[in-house]
Amino acid sequence: LHYPLRRQRQMCIRDRLIREVAGEFSGFHVTISGVDCFPDISKPRVLWAGVGEGAEILKNLEKKLSENVETPHFVPHVTIARMKHLRPDGYNKLKKLLLIDSNHGFGRFHADGISLFSSMLKPGGAVYEELFFAAFKK
Repeated sequence: LHYPLRRQRQMCIRDRLIREVAGEFSGFHVTISGVDCFPDISKPRVLWAGVGEGAEILKNLEKKLSENVETPHFVPHVTIARMKHLRPDGYNKLKKLLLIDSNHGFGRFHADGISLFSSMLKPGGAVYEELFFAAFKK
């Protein structure tokens, strides 16, 4: 899950809220499968892989966390790439990938907590730093 935390009030509640919500959930498995893009294929900006197993738990987590944080509509996913401009040949390759590999499985992992990351967008790509981790209950 990722949220833009820009307001001071949001920054102040984040650690406490994340710790409280994490304490309500047990660890769970997540499968990553399928590819798509945001906002849509006609204007792709983000290439992502979807979540199969674990999607409902992630939606429940998001619902709990979003009670105090403004969020857009949430789709459980893993970001693969961000795109600013695609050449026509790149756009055609992306369309073909989405048609052929829309259900490709990428693997499974066990989620054992919530990490809060800082994301700094730079010309060479995003730079991430983990700020906080809250483990799920045992």
